[in-house]
Amino acid sequence: MLQLPTVYPILYQLFPDLDSGSKTLLIEKLPLAPAPIAIGALEIAPHIKGLTKNQLISYLEFLRTSKLSRNRKLRKQLKLAARDHGFVYDYLIEGFLDE
Repeated sequence: MLQLPTVYPILYQLFPDLDSGSKTLLIEKLPLAPAPIAIGALEIAPHIKGLTKNQLISYLEFLRTSKLSRNRKLRKQLKLAARDHGFVYDYLIEGFLDE
């Protein structure tokens, strides 16, 4: 279903309203989404501080293997989250940005 170009953008737009299991599924399916993959990854970025540790690790792994890791808009969102020292997983994002 995620491979339908009319479905996956809607699901990623609803990302902040989804339960944890659905968020995990969408993050794991990012590599399978048809182009433009950027839609899903960019929709998740503003909500990065709402991810669990495992979700964040999976999301960052996807970014590492995609060309999106250099996207300015995405990096800006990551930097904002990394600067928030109240965010318990800021160190994961800092490590990613330092690579």
